[in-house]
Amino acid sequence: MYKAFISYRHTPHSRLCAERVEGALKRYGKPIWKVPVSIFRDERVLKAGDDLPKEIRAALEDSEFLIYLASKDAAQSEWVIDELRIWCDELKRSDRLIIVHISDEIMVDRKADRIVWEATNALPQNLETHLNHIPVWIDLTWAHKDEQLDLRNVEFKKAINLVAARFRGVKPGEMNDIEVLTYRRNLLLRNVGIGMIAASAAIAVWFGVQASKNARVAEARRIDAENQTQIAKREKEDADKQRDLATDAADVATDQTTESMLAQGRYYLPINPAYSFHYALASFEVKPRLEALQLLRDAVSHIPIKTIVTPESAQESRTLPDLDTGSTLGDCFATDPDLKYGLLGASPEKPKEPCKVGLYDLGTGRKVEDWPLAAGEALIAPEPSATSYVATLRESTLHIYALKPRGFSAPIYMDTGVVDAALSEGDFPLAVLKADGTVLYVTKAGTHVEVKALVTIPGATRIKVHPTGRGLVVISGRTINWLDPTGRIDNTSISRPALKDANLIDYESRFPLIAWGPSPEDVLVLDLADSSSGNEHDNDLVLLAWNCKSRTKQELGRSSSGFFFTGIFAPTLTADPSGTLVAWSLGSVKK
Repeated sequence: MYKAFISYRHTPHSRLCAERVEGALKRYGKPIWKVPVSIFRDERVLKAGDDLPKEIRAALEDSEFLIYLASKDAAQSEWVIDELRIWCDELKRSDRLIIVHISDEIMVDRKADRIVWEATNALPQNLETHLNHIPVWIDLTWAHKDEQLDLRNVEFKKAINLVAARFRGVKPGEMNDIEVLTYRRNLLLRNVGIGMIAASAAIAVWFGVQASKNARVAEARRIDAENQTQIAKREKEDADKQRDLATDAADVATDQTTESMLAQGRYYLPINPAYSFHYALASFEVKPRLEALQLLRDAVSHIPIKTIVTPESAQESRTLPDLDTGSTLGDCFATDPDLKYGLLGASPEKPKEPCKVGLYDLGTGRKVEDWPLAAGEALIAPEPSATSYVATLRESTLHIYALKPRGFSAPIYMDTGVVDAALSEGDFPLAVLKADGTVLYVTKAGTHVEVKALVTIPGATRIKVHPTGRGLVVISGRTINWLDPTGRIDNTSISRPALKDANLIDYESRFPLIAWGPSPEDVLVLDLADSSSGNEHDNDLVLLAWNCKSRTKQELGRSSSGFFFTGIFAPTLTADPSGTLVAWSLGSVKK
């Protein structure tokens, strides 16, 4: 798989530009420990005897972008024209065409927002149907000398930054920041390595000089008197030992350097886990040690819970105190609107043991009350402010309990054949999803409970109800279905293809975590960023707001730690009844 295919005419200037652009893109913004991006340039890849048309077509199909070095010679080349035809007409990838103008003319009419093709000789005519307006291209027509086609040239570096930003799907300013940060990290690692090598070399030279002196003394004594032969031999043995000591000293210097890095990492662990992570990584690369690996794990485990206010403003992140739950937490986590108390459920250690449910003070981490469940009975994760009623599910049988300080009362509602259920703001109305996809809307007035069947959605597996009770979300396969209490679902679904436009991927073969926004039509979605782009934002957690009526979306937040890996952590998402205060974590809910 190639990141880009370079299409150009084999003239001296075009060949020079192609070589320099390829080399610069492979080095620009690349961490010292990573493999450069793969770029196809026929003169470097193809060899005599290859089936050129077949190999070129295969390379085009395996390339993510096509870089066209625009010149009059290239525009008249049958090979280049055919490459552009395959890319734009057959593969339908004209949106991933990058034009680098290296010579001759590209004339534009800016008022009409179009290319003046009759006055343009650097673009082939078969691109006219694909360039309906003035495209953004990179101008290198000014670069004619070797020193101009070098990353030390500011203008050439800006041009390469534009291409690299397109590769990674970021803005040029963000790409420049990435390159600066990568350069500083590379420089730090290089300087550390050079310093270690220099120190080791100095020690080895010193001991070598001492050994040489001792050898000369031994030789002089041998010449003076053969009876001193035994003394000379002993001194030679001493010299060999000193050389061994020099090697040992170099190892000691390496150990001291790595231990210094680990000490810095341990210092920053409670202050800034990101710094601690980088010190541990640098120490591990210099010399792999179990201590460095353990520090890496400790740094990852110190990732804090994030709290944000959406959509107008944001608060700083904060770390909640450790909660003494006694076992690993399950998916159940809900809070009151002010994030002062949390209702937490712990999974049983054995299948037939009861679940543990507790109410915690999130300010101090102290457990307020315990509510044990029956054996085999699972707690359905309640919505935020779940302080009135709690739902449990046991072998597809649903029970609704009134939550009291001393435990659960007798169930006030029960049903069988249930897949999922959700309470509104910890109270009625109640939404129930049956195994056949039937959605029930349950209301309560005093002691009277009324059940209304809204709609049947085959294959539905999850359900949520808005705190006001005026909106429901039903998850069916890869689609979110929004409906109001009348059961209307016309034109109100969010499918996975639509979420793909938001750069999201599947999360453990489930739909992403979901919460409610400010209105019954607003849905908050927490998912993973695309891991196929190859940039430092891979596996970021992304928080999106969807309006199910207008089908518009907005990115509200994104984690930037890069420490989230599917299957290691259990992310959580919850929102207050107004939908403006959102709590989400990219690690265990115990933090």
